Amino acid sequence: MRIVVNEGAVTGPTMSVSWGEYEEYLINLQPDVTAYSWSDGSSSVGATNPLSQSPTTNTSYTCTATVNGCPVVSTTVPVTVTTVAPPTAVISSSSQCGSAIPTVSVTPSGSGVAGDLRWYDASSGGTLLQTGGTTYGTAISSNTTFYVAQVSGSCESTTRTALTVTVVSPDALSASATSTSICQGASIDLSTSQTGSTNSYALTWTSSPVSGSGIGAGGTSGSLSPSVTTVTPTAPGTYIYTITGVDGSCTATNTVSVTVGAAPAITTSPSNASIVVGGNTSFTVVARNTPTSYVWEVNTGSGWTTVTNGGVYTNATTATLNITGATFAMNGYQYRVTASNSCGSSTVSATATLTVTIVYCTPSSSGTATYINSFSTSSGLTNISNLTTGYTTGGYINYSASLSASQYQNTAITCNITYVGGTAGLGIWVDWNNNGSFLDAGENVYNTSGCVATGTYNPSFTIPTSQPAGNYRMRVVVDYVGCTPTPCAIAGTRGEVEDYTLTVVVPPTPTITSLGASSGCTGSSITINGTNFIGITAANVRIGGTAVTSITSFTSTQIIAVIGSGTTGTVSVITGGGTATSSGTFTILSLPANPAAPTSNSPQCTSPGVTLTATGSAPGGETWYWQTTASGTTINTGVNDQPTYNVTSSGTYHIRSYNGNCWSIGAGSLAVTVNTVPSASITPTPANSATGVCYAGVGAVTAVSWAATATATSYDVYFGAGSLPGTVTANVTTNSWTIRYFISKYHIFWKVAKNACGDAVRSTNWSLPTMLPDCYCASNR
Repeated sequence: MRIVVNEGAVTGPTMSVSWGEYEEYLINLQPDVTAYSWSDGSSSVGATNPLSQSPTTNTSYTCTATVNGCPVVSTTVPVTVTTVAPPTAVISSSSQCGSAIPTVSVTPSGSGVAGDLRWYDASSGGTLLQTGGTTYGTAISSNTTFYVAQVSGSCESTTRTALTVTVVSPDALSASATSTSICQGASIDLSTSQTGSTNSYALTWTSSPVSGSGIGAGGTSGSLSPSVTTVTPTAPGTYIYTITGVDGSCTATNTVSVTVGAAPAITTSPSNASIVVGGNTSFTVVARNTPTSYVWEVNTGSGWTTVTNGGVYTNATTATLNITGATFAMNGYQYRVTASNSCGSSTVSATATLTVTIVYCTPSSSGTATYINSFSTSSGLTNISNLTTGYTTGGYINYSASLSASQYQNTAITCNITYVGGTAGLGIWVDWNNNGSFLDAGENVYNTSGCVATGTYNPSFTIPTSQPAGNYRMRVVVDYVGCTPTPCAIAGTRGEVEDYTLTVVVPPTPTITSLGASSGCTGSSITINGTNFIGITAANVRIGGTAVTSITSFTSTQIIAVIGSGTTGTVSVITGGGTATSSGTFTILSLPANPAAPTSNSPQCTSPGVTLTATGSAPGGETWYWQTTASGTTINTGVNDQPTYNVTSSGTYHIRSYNGNCWSIGAGSLAVTVNTVPSASITPTPANSATGVCYAGVGAVTAVSWAATATATSYDVYFGAGSLPGTVTANVTTNSWTIRYFISKYHIFWKVAKNACGDAVRSTNWSLPTMLPDCYCASNR
């Protein structure tokens, strides 16, 4: 069918078109077929279109179709039939043990080749398993029947050759190892067990990978438990060990996995570090083979020791050791590390060194009139002598690199400072902890705390007992305005600062060469002879481990100390340089017990005196002795060793015990009174031989008195006109007497008497010449 479109008139289907288009279409006119009938020339074979036939011989077919009610017969179609025979079985059945490639096989029929064969899992239809091949090439592990067809061109044999394979299950094997995780160089035992008893296997162990497994490429013989196969892996890694059992056609396998570890190895050692005092840093190590712990060590100059967390250290058991707030004492410290895991430790890393530097404050001044003119030290092991130096421009100079003094721990050193330039404050500092600051406690070792006059000063200070050996910055300051100077600034414009080095030295090791005695009593002295006795204190001199009570004196070669309540043992002397121990022991002798206080019949007179009586008696082996002092040691056999002791003077008396070696520490003591006859020494009022004494009238004397006489309890007074007056007034208990009768030229006498011990010798006469009655005394005129 053609369709024509033209700008002008359409004159026909073949006209020429200037402006337009042709389109053509096909119209398929279908006949009206109502029936089909197929015939092979002898019989009807079907009534469908299309028709499927499977002829077995050559034949031909025609079809009669009813079209619009009329029969229409087709042309005859010949069909040639090609027959393809199935392959011939060579081995039609087989049996095997476990998984294996079956041995059944076929051979192609006719002129066929192996490539013409097809292997199926069913006698018809089914799944194509393999194309080509006279044998099946894949292992099977269960009973299987294969069906093999042969093809020729596009034709396949209508029948298939059946091949049967019978599979028998072998006894199972189980592999195990004494450990599935070991370290390189260790051995493991590989064991095999068999489930069932059907098979008698020949066993072989193999490994993947082979290298380092301890088993060669050809494997090694195995055996059933309880026998084992021992292997020693030579390299770290994970190894799959396989046991293979072969019994004819039966094969069984099993595996066990073993991981072999290795000790860590250092791959990157820590690097050197440099910081300032008080700074922070860290040391890091890199190691392979998965370390689980790290041990850091530090060498401070006397060998390697393990670093532990605390103080400046953290993370001491990790790959990175942290240091926080380093001190100058750590300058030059060396660090190293060892990495470890369950398989052992690495070799120690290379050494890293820590460098710590100090930055000190730098004071300054501009005035040149006040300065340190000379500085020196004395009494040190070595001393500084820096004389007549004058003023340093800027007011600060650092001599620490060139001038130093040294001294033992716990020993004094004297500084000699001469300054000029008016009154000023002086100060000395030592940076004992080497942290770059002079402001820590105890570092201002001298300060005038007030201005002093120009001149020379000689302060001294003692090196602390526990100060570590080493070099320390010492700063000397003179400050014209700062009467209490500070280490980092001049208060005004005039002053000077000088820095030096002070070296602290550990005393040499002491020795004890001999003891003055081999035994002694508590409270007595011990003499220790030796060498290098420096900075001795009572706490550091010990007998049997107990300190002596005190040090009486000491030199570098001898110590005299008071024995305390120690125990028998060796004598030791401890200094900053070490401990000296005596070769022999010193015996602390036992002390007698202190006697109890005695009793007495005090008070008594000089004759017969006071009798002291001991309380109790001395224990066996001891003797009690009477002493006039609490620490007395007088021994007078037959006199002061008796139960009683007679004394004729007042005082405190003591009794001590002595056991032949030691005196008791204390004593029984008692104070007694011994009275004596009074003295007759008198100082009278009116005085002896006084004149103008009125006995009547104005200003008359009505009494006489005298000085009290020691120990007197009463006085007898005699008076009368003769040289031996007979009138007596007895037992006057005061030291005065009222005159009852007075006439001219009377004499008065007395003597002191009447204490329990007797009368005094009569005193000299007291002459009291009197005036006539009604006289006028000079005092009243």
